[in-house]
Amino acid sequence: RHWEKLGVSFTGAMLLAEGKDSVKDYDRRYDEWSTTDTIVGVTGIVMKSNGDGWLYLHLTSAGFKWEHAAGSYRRLTQEGPGGIRLKVVDSSTRKYAVGDVRGLLEEQRGCEYADGTKMEYASFAKDLFNGVSEKRCEGVKTIDVKPGSNTPT
Repeated sequence: RHWEKLGVSFTGAMLLAEGKDSVKDYDRRYDEWSTTDTIVGVTGIVMKSNGDGWLYLHLTSAGFKWEHAAGSYRRLTQEGPGGIRLKVVDSSTRKYAVGDVRGLLEEQRGCEYADGTKMEYASFAKDLFNGVSEKRCEGVKTIDVKPGSNTPT
């Protein structure tokens, strides 16, 4: 609530993960390219504030981790010395409020996360990213094709 009183909001988000598998497909019937994206491995979300930096949220079997950082977000992409290096697998420049993040966290409060279940730890950051970006980070997406080209951009 303190951030809201200071007028802090968010100007974008990046979904971090170990990787992303993408499978492209062409549908001759509709003359349309699509890709099916699947986020792979450990995930986290980095949210850019209009104030002084980044907010990083991450959930693992060890628990919930959050960190606020100024400067570059890149130091947030590695889980400890020698740990897994996460990379940006999706991003958004959609603006949203602290209250939006709080609401999305409240929605997830009752969820029980465990690897090997429908609600794996990685789904925490993916669901939060989907909520703040108002787009899906996984699933089938239509690919735009450059005019005069038969291949996706």
